[in-house]
Amino acid sequence: MAAHNINRTIYIPCLQEIHCETYYTPQMSTSTAAVVYGGHFYYMPFQRTMLLHHHEDEKNGLRVLVNPLKHDFTCLTVFREPLDRIQSCWNFRFIQTNPIKNSGMRELSNMTVEEIRSGLLHGRYQYGEGCLNEPMRIFSDIGINEDLVNELATIDPAIAELAMSQTIERSGTCVVAILERCEDSKIAIAKYLPFLAEFYACDSQYVNEGKVGKGELSEEQIGVIKDVGKFEFLAYEQANLMLDEQMSN
Repeated sequence: MAAHNINRTIYIPCLQEIHCETYYTPQMSTSTAAVVYGGHFYYMPFQRTMLLHHHEDEKNGLRVLVNPLKHDFTCLTVFREPLDRIQSCWNFRFIQTNPIKNSGMRELSNMTVEEIRSGLLHGRYQYGEGCLNEPMRIFSDIGINEDLVNELATIDPAIAELAMSQTIERSGTCVVAILERCEDSKIAIAKYLPFLAEFYACDSQYVNEGKVGKGELSEEQIGVIKDVGKFEFLAYEQANLMLDEQMSN
């Protein structure tokens, strides 16, 4: 609605016949360009889209690829508390929308510690993604490599730390919102993205509620989720600090 009010084209999965499980923005120069993009997009392919569609060479006006890539767009990113997000993701991807009927998949709260560890690290649903490290999946260079990004806790620490660093640096170029801090997020959005603020209504949120209940996790189950998802928990802490900073400036 905000985009339409300023007569801008949009590219948003689940709308305009764009499949909801779309992680890529248009990658061909002949594709339709948009000015407003919204969704779970990989950062590096999104940069390619920006260069293909929105970068012009200063001398001859041609759309070209340049190196190094540069940040040349305004963005809003929303972080969610990882424990809640991971449970919701697991229930939706591996149980609620599992194409195999009676697959035997269970809620994390009904799994052993080892089953949780193995399932979260190695599980992939029908479209190829797991449920760990969504911020790094979006912002880091390895986001398009599912075996690396979903298993950050077990791979070469140098790669994991680089992915974490890129995520913090790149998300920090955006307006950062926190799902659990709606009123605070609205203050930051009103300050930096005023055209969007009126549509970020905390008193009338529409939530896609899953059909599978989360169940209560034990301390041991919480512990293993925090262990395999430790980088996402760290990213969430940093995101809260970034929102604090945005509000204070």
